[in-house]
Amino acid sequence: DLKHGLRGWLDRLSAKQREVIERRFGLNGHERATLEQVGKDIGLTRERVRQIQVEALGHLRRIVESEGLTGDTLFC
Repeated sequence: DLKHGLRGWLDRLSAKQREVIERRFGLNGHERATLEQVGKDIGLTRERVRQIQVEALGHLRRIVESEGLTGDTLFC
């Protein structure tokens, strides 16, 4: 199912990327947080958190596409 797939995809990110995505989007027991709050929580600047988020989302997109899926497939 999608939840299991998401866990597997997140596991393929670096630990820092996974932490940023989980905190930003409220996954795996985290509350949704702003870039600034995530930065404060993990000791990074807001800008660095934003950069990591962009990198992680790009990586996730490539992972999902490599499995033959698209955003339309996932969210329809």
